[in-house]
Amino acid sequence: MKHKSGYRLINLIAVVSIMFLSSCTNSHNWPQFRGTESNMLPAGKSLPEGPQPGQGPQPGGPGPEDNDTSFKADIYRWEVTCIDLNTGKELWKQVAFKGNPRVGKQPMNSYASETPVTDGKRIYVYFGMTGLYCYDMNGKPLWQKDLGAFKTQGGWGTGSSPVIHQGILYIKVDNEVNSFIVAIDGATGGKRKYVCNQGRS
Repeated sequence: MKHKSGYRLINLIAVVSIMFLSSCTNSHNWPQFRGTESNMLPAGKSLPEGPQPGQGPQPGGPGPEDNDTSFKADIYRWEVTCIDLNTGKELWKQVAFKGNPRVGKQPMNSYASETPVTDGKRIYVYFGMTGLYCYDMNGKPLWQKDLGAFKTQGGWGTGSSPVIHQGILYIKVDNEVNSFIVAIDGATGGKRKYVCNQGRS
């Protein structure tokens, strides 16, 4: 879709599916990357069918060149959408950010590769170098955080999705400048701990 300025508008969607008939701690739900126990094994008998929006990261292929700034000509819209698993009805949608990407990416990758995570009270959506966004279960924005923008190996991205444990959100940010792990208070967005890997991805 072309804008008057000639920029392309590209939608990136993190889909947050909520089944209101059961709590998020129910074993039938999938509250984080790789499932309830982070082992990729579903506990429920009935699972949603069909492809999900967005592309996952793909290994291999050429990455963005150091001097390539063509990605800055595109305008993206990073969206968070909540869908009722029973009906497929869209319950709410929020635009987390609209603008130019801050870094380039590998052509087969997406700027929305990371998987959202929820503790049943809040939804945490990490869009890599674009930022970290927190919403309540009704889609109200609670807080957001900028964890920096760094070049990644081959443009593959940060290499991880957020994990939440006992109210603390953990995010590993792989990059070619200074990789690190950060612990963030899920309720306030305040930084609890920062561990520098002192290395590259």
